[in-house]
Amino acid sequence: MSKVFSFTPDYAVVINAKEIIKGGTGYGLNNKLSKQVENVCLDYDLYRIKYKGYLVKLDTNGTNPEILEKLLVEKLVGYVVMDIKAPFYKYELLVGTKVDIDKIKDSIKIIKSSNIDYEFRTTACKELLSEEDILEIA
Repeated sequence: MSKVFSFTPDYAVVINAKEIIKGGTGYGLNNKLSKQVENVCLDYDLYRIKYKGYLVKLDTNGTNPEILEKLLVEKLVGYVVMDIKAPFYKYELLVGTKVDIDKIKDSIKIIKSSNIDYEFRTTACKELLSEEDILEIA
């Protein structure tokens, strides 16, 4: 049986699947993990969630490889999805802010060297990314 946790309000939507208990996400719209992630008991009490049998998926932009590595070493996540916004030479232009590309690269290495399931994804917008850009990201 699959279990999905949520720390966000439930929506009044009927899901026609007998195996899902509850669905949602573990963080708010600011897309940042809480300050608790640096504590002994990592963000959202992931120890409790993980050991109650819930599947934990982490979505990340890769800007904090230290926390990513900590979560993986502690085996608190079973699946990681990382958004890669653009080729490295075009990153800051596309995201509109200063980015430490070395941290993005470190996160990619950490994820690839882990033995968990993962995916890298990109939102392809033809006005911002060319076919060559997409191939470079891949």
